[in-house]
Amino acid sequence: MDGPCGLMCQPAAINCVLSEMAEKNKESIMTCIIQTVTDPADPCLKCLKDNDLLPKQPVPAPTPMPTKKPRVKTPRPSEAPAPALPECVPETLLAAAQRIDPDLQWTCFAVLEAPNKCPCIGQFPPIAGQQLNCMIRNSGMSLSEFIAFCEVFGGMENEANNNGEPSPTPAPEKTPAPEKPPAGGGAVADFFESWSGDFATYKFWCEERTKSAQCKRCGGKYKADKCTIKKAKAIKCKNLSPDICEEVSCVYNERKQKCSGKPKFS
Repeated sequence: MDGPCGLMCQPAAINCVLSEMAEKNKESIMTCIIQTVTDPADPCLKCLKDNDLLPKQPVPAPTPMPTKKPRVKTPRPSEAPAPALPECVPETLLAAAQRIDPDLQWTCFAVLEAPNKCPCIGQFPPIAGQQLNCMIRNSGMSLSEFIAFCEVFGGMENEANNNGEPSPTPAPEKTPAPEKPPAGGGAVADFFESWSGDFATYKFWCEERTKSAQCKRCGGKYKADKCTIKKAKAIKCKNLSPDICEEVSCVYNERKQKCSGKPKFS
């Protein structure tokens, strides 16, 4: 989060979402913060006031969201209750960050134990949350939920900046989150059916390969039991398998059984 009040208001925002006083969108979260944080000396309210981010019209008294009666499902004798998600291990998150972008790994190393984790978690593509499938410590949210939360709250802070004083340190431009390929990597055809052409998602999908031959067919290099792709330019058409060749805009010659050209990513 890059807004002037992001760090100070993040605990109140998380509380609004977890208490179901707000939906996961910027308008609802901002309204809930103003309604529930009533102490004039609160750092969050003071920051919003100093940066002229409070609404011009009075905000109505908070109306608790209707409590939904949980639907209790009686498990069949053969059914076992769904296991609770494990806690996200910092080392696993750092390894995932390194695969996304080596620079992001250093950011995550610095902020994973800090109150504001969004500069790290907010840069993860949705597929990372699906595949790692774990809970962020002391947040009550899964990794997937925390990624979505950072996107919503970060967007709210960015919009607030456009209406007030600019932040002293401009935020780096955030690339759109890659589309979500099928869980576990999926078959080649399944992946390309939903792929939008972006390199970040292709890189994440290819690096899930666990065998040398699988890694090579998507343009990766297999070393020390890991498949890696450093950058898009490292992918050569001649190394791609026939079922991947034309999906990345290379040209496949049926007679010569050869892939050639230059791959293209959005």
